[in-house]
Amino acid sequence: MGAGPGSLALLTGEVRAAMAQTDLLLCTPRLHRQLGALVANSRSMGLPEIFAALDTAPDSADWGVLVSGDVGFYSLAASLQKRYKDRWQLCFLPGISSLQLLCARLGVDYQDTCMLSAHGRDMQIVPWACYNRQVFALTGGVLRPQQLCAQLLAAGLGKLPVTVGEDLALPSERITTGTAAELAEQTFGDLSVMLVQNPDARDPARCLHDSDFVRGAAPMTKEPVRALCLAYLEVAPGDCVYDIGAGTGSVAVSAAYRACRGTVYALERDPEALALLRQNIAALGAYNVVSVDAEAPDKLAALPLPDAVFIGGSGGKLGDIIDQVLLKNPAARLVITAITLETLQRAIQALQRHDIEPQITSISAANAKKVGASHMMMGQNPVYIISGRSGR
Repeated sequence: MGAGPGSLALLTGEVRAAMAQTDLLLCTPRLHRQLGALVANSRSMGLPEIFAALDTAPDSADWGVLVSGDVGFYSLAASLQKRYKDRWQLCFLPGISSLQLLCARLGVDYQDTCMLSAHGRDMQIVPWACYNRQVFALTGGVLRPQQLCAQLLAAGLGKLPVTVGEDLALPSERITTGTAAELAEQTFGDLSVMLVQNPDARDPARCLHDSDFVRGAAPMTKEPVRALCLAYLEVAPGDCVYDIGAGTGSVAVSAAYRACRGTVYALERDPEALALLRQNIAALGAYNVVSVDAEAPDKLAALPLPDAVFIGGSGGKLGDIIDQVLLKNPAARLVITAITLETLQRAIQALQRHDIEPQITSISAANAKKVGASHMMMGQNPVYIISGRSGR
């Protein structure tokens, strides 16, 4: 039974009637303090005690469990369903969720809202805020609203409007609105939810063209080569991706759109290229790209485990980089580009040392350029694309 926020006023009539009809009603201590007095047959229990009580309950028992919020929204009900669906006939009665309540308080709709839970979880909110106009998050434990706002601030999203709701529908209710930068400096309670709005959210399905990027003297992986490299990388929405030798960031930003629930770490040693990379991150809204001022393989050990790794520049350390990547994650998907036969050979040898048989593609692309009244095809330098993955 969904108790909603724990307020008697927002408890549905259906749930209230069912509470009274159960042989025994199990509640967490907070809900028992707020609603347990409604029925005599209620008992206060922590989550482990609730499971223990249900495990030993007679099969004929008609017991009820009162959970906070709605039974279908990051609820204990999912665990109860998984554990007891083959033993009992289960009935789920919905309650009002904190998402519904906060959006009603603010007068905003929520049908297109991205819904997350950071309650007792390690979570990065930045990718979600980049590619969704509205993000709702349950918070609590280590990650409260101030910590999530600090993530947004550190990524460059400190100006986004954020609303935090504390103790909704209870006498201690407080609603605070400000920018992520402002709210990162405040302190919020454990029963808090937050709504992040990004009117400039980007479409992660958009294909980025060379003309979308700020250009400079730094090298850039051109569009035809980039498209093929991204296809071989097989970037999934939740992936952690490395772009080593990121240059202007054309691969990093394009990969970030695909990894719209993950993070891309773009390593670049050249100060001019780093400046261009950061310009492109901001211009294209790909704040889930973390620029790293480093020459690989330096600092790779400190990064999270990668799912996919693109190596566009290695500074002569290609073998060491591949060794370090595969030491971190032997199953990582690798894509390397080379314009010389020597780099191609080094890539092949480095992958074969790890029993990975590389797939090699040579691509030669040409773009039309208008010359007077005609169009002439202007060829780009041929590029070798070397891809590999353990077991493939």
